[in-house]
Amino acid sequence: MANYVMEKRIPDRIHNVTTLMCDNPSVYLDRVTGINKNGNEVLLYTHGDYLYGNIVFIYANEDNLNTMRIYYSNIAQLNDTDIKLVSSYSKYAKSGTIKTEEVTIPFSRKIAIDIDYENLGDAHISAIVGIAIDDENGENIYGKDIFLPVSSDSVLYDPRIVNDAYSMYGYIDDKLIEDSALLVDRNDIIRFIIPKNTDKNITLFGNNISIDGVVGSLIRINVEIRIINTNFTLIDHTPVIKRIGMVAYDDNQLFV
Repeated sequence: MANYVMEKRIPDRIHNVTTLMCDNPSVYLDRVTGINKNGNEVLLYTHGDYLYGNIVFIYANEDNLNTMRIYYSNIAQLNDTDIKLVSSYSKYAKSGTIKTEEVTIPFSRKIAIDIDYENLGDAHISAIVGIAIDDENGENIYGKDIFLPVSSDSVLYDPRIVNDAYSMYGYIDDKLIEDSALLVDRNDIIRFIIPKNTDKNITLFGNNISIDGVVGSLIRINVEIRIINTNFTLIDHTPVIKRIGMVAYDDNQLFV
């Protein structure tokens, strides 16, 4: 149940996707609505949880929205600058990426990455989680890019992990190719890798990242989502990333 409403104006341009950014982890977001050209309030997104990072939501652009209302709960009313909205227009594409802003949190040994999506169809979604560990002076002491499968057990091909993978496969049109000798860099071949993410200090299990063997003061994290529409079914559709969230925690303490 929301006890505050923040109203923000959106620039006068066509848009159908918005990123909501808030650095305050104690904010509980109930919903986001928009005011259309007729002055009616329409529901754009329902969250019903705390803000554990940036949230991306998509909606129809026919209503020509120029104002959004953010319904939230918090121990105190936020300033207008505490929540930022970035709106843009997204259209069907063969491939694309979404990258979050870098988030800095206190050092913790476990990080859970939550990527919520819909309308997957025959698309493939994976992510790269960039982790940098800094000491008390702000100097970087360790870092690692974690290749995170999202919609399957594989990630989009990346030359950095060719030697750190269980296997590689690909497609020409809808024909599966498992012979790595045939998986060359060609425009008509889509390549995927099942990653190992081998590292002595940072490991991945499911969507949970564990840090052992290194201790720091702060962790800087960003997430890059990679999407490719294979179009094997020949049905036009656009996969939607509804939410990108992360939770960092130790056994007895929660950070966001």
